[in-house]
Amino acid sequence: MPNLEKFLAKNKSMIIAPAGYGKTHTIVECVKLCTAEKKCLILTHTYAGIASIRDKMKREQVKCSKYLLETISSFALQCMNAFHIDKSSIPNIEDDEYFNFAVDTAIRVLRSKPFKEVIKSSYSHLIVDEYQDCTQRHHKLILLLSNILPTHIFGDPLQGIFGFKGEPLVDMESVEEVGGLNQNIDVLDTPWRWNNANATELGSALANIRSLLLRQEKIDLSHYKNSIDTVIVTEKNYPLYLKTIRQKINTSSTTSLLLIHPDAIRITSRLNIAKRCSPIRLIESIDHNDFYEYAKQFDEMYGNDLIVSILSFMKSITSTTQIKNWFKDDCTLKSKRSDVDKKISKGLELAITQLSRNKTSINIATLIEAIFHLPQNKCCRRELLSDILKSLRSSSVTGDTIYESMKKNRDIVRIYGRSVIGKCIGTTLLTKGLEFDTVILLGAHKFKDPKNLYVALTRASRKLIIITENFVLSPYK
Repeated sequence: MPNLEKFLAKNKSMIIAPAGYGKTHTIVECVKLCTAEKKCLILTHTYAGIASIRDKMKREQVKCSKYLLETISSFALQCMNAFHIDKSSIPNIEDDEYFNFAVDTAIRVLRSKPFKEVIKSSYSHLIVDEYQDCTQRHHKLILLLSNILPTHIFGDPLQGIFGFKGEPLVDMESVEEVGGLNQNIDVLDTPWRWNNANATELGSALANIRSLLLRQEKIDLSHYKNSIDTVIVTEKNYPLYLKTIRQKINTSSTTSLLLIHPDAIRITSRLNIAKRCSPIRLIESIDHNDFYEYAKQFDEMYGNDLIVSILSFMKSITSTTQIKNWFKDDCTLKSKRSDVDKKISKGLELAITQLSRNKTSINIATLIEAIFHLPQNKCCRRELLSDILKSLRSSSVTGDTIYESMKKNRDIVRIYGRSVIGKCIGTTLLTKGLEFDTVILLGAHKFKDPKNLYVALTRASRKLIIITENFVLSPYK
């Protein structure tokens, strides 16, 4: 462990932190050492990262009064919402330029002397997590803050996987580019994630693989049979591929299990696996368009079009087969014979009738919940369902549109983060910073970037299962 008192005493300093080597613990220890009455400002990139740091702070009984924890984006958004006068010029949240506009606005605000004084009087130190994921735009914002506050950054060049729609990332290894933040460098050197989980062999294997990745050498998984469970199967034989995944899920005794899919762009493949491998659920992108698109549809549609939209929504997040057992293709209800089924059908019919006669947010929510609770129906997108229902209920109270309520709900997630637990499927972009007892890495041969592969491999604290077409991985373009 580096001498953290010396680390904090420097006006600018950096710690290189390989995955699983105690970065979050070190950040917490830094906050503990800050004795000033002012808070530490902690900025990171992901909502999973916020949840991880906040949980660690609670476990270590660090008072909330000692720190303020935000994503860089949410910090910039607050600056934009508070100080940008012409609100009509702010891009729509679905616009690719929305967050860039917020960061650019924060940069302009930080150049003003009054705001500099506000920052200086409010915070004692700035700690930035996951610095390797900072774009040049983020880096510009942090450099301005580093001229106001002692600034300490944590990162790992091998985990820089966020491209933010093609924007270039900062080069942590460039003395010229980092702007003095790497004047004082320390390195974390103990693999605590695996030591604490009594999985030292796995930790050693991953340390060895890290060295190979840094040297851009091929990885022969047959050399790690004692610590990594590798299964050779091709996705072209999809029934066998799914059977293998189900078998590994079902034979895992832990409830902390993550499937990592190599395709970070398209949601379809992950959704298909989640629907076919219950009880796996999807980890959602914080601003996936579905959150806003369905909210808009429920605002705009009426009558039968609204019923069709609701059924389409439910088919996308629950069992299509179960919904087809109750609804015809024209969205009318099927006839049922048993008394139990007739009672359920009557409840559905009542919910549809009430919604058709009187479109309200509560009536939409009532129908969605009735479909969700159909016998043997299972939901693989719990976060999307939960936020739709929250937005509907909030809309009925505040009078906001469902879309506006959704925006507010997602903003809350941005600020407070979210905990990702249970059995899930995600991508490296959605799970970076998280750890699970067991990780099943799907299609490892498809990873053509060493950074994404390294992040994927290091999410497992106890057991790592790799499903691939061959033992030798060469994740270099």
